[in-house]
Amino acid sequence: MYIEGLFFIGISMQWYRLVVAYDGTDFVGWQQQPEGPSIEGTLKSTFLQIFNQKHIYLVGASRTDAGVHAQGQVVRIGTDLPLLPEKLMRVMNNALPASISITSCSLVQRDFHPQHQVVYKVYAYRVCTQRPSPEMHRYSYYYWHPLDMHKLNEVLQVFVGTHDFKAFAKHHSDRDTMRTIHSIEIVSNENGIGFTIVITGISFLQYMVRRMVGAAFAIASDKNRSSNEIGMLLKDSSASIKNLPKAPAKGLCLRKIVYQEESL
Repeated sequence: MYIEGLFFIGISMQWYRLVVAYDGTDFVGWQQQPEGPSIEGTLKSTFLQIFNQKHIYLVGASRTDAGVHAQGQVVRIGTDLPLLPEKLMRVMNNALPASISITSCSLVQRDFHPQHQVVYKVYAYRVCTQRPSPEMHRYSYYYWHPLDMHKLNEVLQVFVGTHDFKAFAKHHSDRDTMRTIHSIEIVSNENGIGFTIVITGISFLQYMVRRMVGAAFAIASDKNRSSNEIGMLLKDSSASIKNLPKAPAKGLCLRKIVYQEESL
């Protein structure tokens, strides 16, 4: 038996990999916090209650912020219950609130960790340029200001590559702020109203995607501003740039996470 965090792990532990989708509107984010319900806390409490357990080891790949959604959050669960993956998934889904759903469940080795060996993550930011329908209001940002789409794409492409994203992270972050963005693509929404910004990268800082999108909108909607402002911030995070807004959380969704063994 050994200790991982504060959880005692025995040799009889079963390890499961879950893919979880959720509507983040009514949650304080992924991470368990005292001020309100979280995705992590809801998954834990649901498992413990329905299986009458006192302990569970659970860790997620990404700590999505309050109001951010997911289609492909990856979670590892460790328990000493010998459950069939299909039973764990079925029973959990029957007990979870409608805003959280486990879309797949499989057994994995103990050394699998959802935060390690990530090849890339895909985030999607959905924008509506006309007033969205009620069912889409929770999942898109209604941006009604005039927007130069050519300029928007030009600004977004400045972010591609390896840069210091300190200026686009949560203030006073003491983490390493160097990150790599593989690609950014603008695709039309399936209903023809607006577009979605699809961002692929290895890892992301807190608020990073929302600040990137917010800055791109601010520049692309102002004919007197240019993408050079973004380049200046990426080269010198202490540079002063006016009006660097953070796009609303509701437009952002963690779409997919790909691991090394899946990319071979």
